[in-house]
Amino acid sequence: MLLPSELSLPRSRDSITAGGDVQAKVGEFVLDLDIREEAGPPFCPEAVGRVRTAMPRVSERRVCRVLAVAARDSRIDARVS
Repeated sequence: MLLPSELSLPRSRDSITAGGDVQAKVGEFVLDLDIREEAGPPFCPEAVGRVRTAMPRVSERRVCRVLAVAARDSRIDARVS
């Protein structure tokens, strides 16, 4: 689990206004944590389907990125089942 100090936030005021809102970045971080919590370790292609069922508004691409699962593998498992 990442600590808040490991969260990469913009370092200067200029980068905050140019690069986006800090609250949005923190919101994305919290969403990533929710995805990990919903999937539960160990992360596998089947976990992608469980997360997508529980959190339908989250994209498959994001879930795969957060869980470090290849999207191709998650699609193959869905077709076989």
